Amino acid sequence: MTRTVNKGFHEFLHRIAPPRTEAESLKTLHSSVADFLRIGYGLNDFIITGSLRNGTCINGWSGYDYFAVMPTGKLKADSVATVSEIKNYLDFHLQDAEVRIQYPGIEVAVGAQGTTKVIPVDFVTEANGQKIYDMPDDTGGWMRTSPDAHGAYIKTIEQRLGVGGRNLMRLMKAWKYCGGVPISSFYLELAVAKYLEHASSVVYDVDVHGVFQYLFNNEMAPIEDPMGVSGCVNPCSAHSDYMTVKTELTAAFMRAARALEARLKYNVAEAFEWWRLLYNGKFPSYYR
Repeated sequence: MTRTVNKGFHEFLHRIAPPRTEAESLKTLHSSVADFLRIGYGLNDFIITGSLRNGTCINGWSGYDYFAVMPTGKLKADSVATVSEIKNYLDFHLQDAEVRIQYPGIEVAVGAQGTTKVIPVDFVTEANGQKIYDMPDDTGGWMRTSPDAHGAYIKTIEQRLGVGGRNLMRLMKAWKYCGGVPISSFYLELAVAKYLEHASSVVYDVDVHGVFQYLFNNEMAPIEDPMGVSGCVNPCSAHSDYMTVKTELTAAFMRAARALEARLKYNVAEAFEWWRLLYNGKFPSYYR
């Protein structure tokens, strides 16, 4: 038996969807991290953020991201120094965990149970019911961010397009993770949102190609945060990654174009081969 391209995308989305419940071992780890930060730094709040909060995470790749809301006096003007200090503190207290710096925060891993990223932030203000924080940037300073505002923005897309918008974000992130492409997940979410501004529906193979075309034509230019909180968002945290991402993007754009062209010419088996190349063999095969 064979699959249609649309069926292939739905099966792929099912594969990359995260489990509904958090493993008990990770709950214990999160509780321990919060407890130690509360003791050592007077932690004010420990809130889940990132793709898990927004419903755009990828099973097996997206970890648990937490904002560790600290008292302002416990944070340094140099965010790199802040992250380094907290990393050393957690490394000392979490004896069974591997603790390493993964900007803009600290990544904590226990065996194969998954990873948790802890990002120290400073609460700044609240506007329209949405909390705004300062978080570490990639230059040693601090940048504004609001998970509440970004989540609300994604919800407006979902209200207009259903689950297709979130799923398109997942499909772009799957390209990032399947190929190890060093591009920002947040940037990809904004790129998809920008691409979908005037869309009335989502067709997965058409619109994955469309997002790659949008990024290619705009040469991965920084994207202005539509909520006006984070300013311009860059595609990569390190400038040295830019050429790597550009090369991967060019290849992905070409493969998505070939896949779409093949499907439109009823060469479905060929379309599947191009999608499998794009997703590094993780996309379903044509034959069941």
